[in-house]
Amino acid sequence: MNIQQPSLIFSAWQAAIDTEQNRKNVAWFKLQLKQNGVQYAIAQGSYHGELEPALVVIDTDHARGIVQRLCRLLKQESILAIDANRHARLETCDGQLIESLGILRNVPENVARACDSWSRVGERFYTTDSL
Repeated sequence: MNIQQPSLIFSAWQAAIDTEQNRKNVAWFKLQLKQNGVQYAIAQGSYHGELEPALVVIDTDHARGIVQRLCRLLKQESILAIDANRHARLETCDGQLIESLGILRNVPENVARACDSWSRVGERFYTTDSL
């Protein structure tokens, strides 16, 4: 998936839930996206130092509505939204700004893994620069 386009990166994983239930939640989330015609790419992320599987979708009104609804149902804390200018921001599941993170940039793996939060889509690692 080309995240040069406006994109949403999010997870169905929760640190407080056991691995088996988390796997079920991820599978359910993927099924819901597919049934609603939303294409996704599998990603991995680190959020506040915790590794978690993640998903990426192109940010359209339709996809955003589905992702927000599903993230609310699973009580997710946030969604990472990347705009057309590569500005990254953490949003609530209702689209409200939590924090502006700066510009999303592709970095070497060792640089990403040294950060508290990062995303990997395919073989590419991403972090943000502060504004």
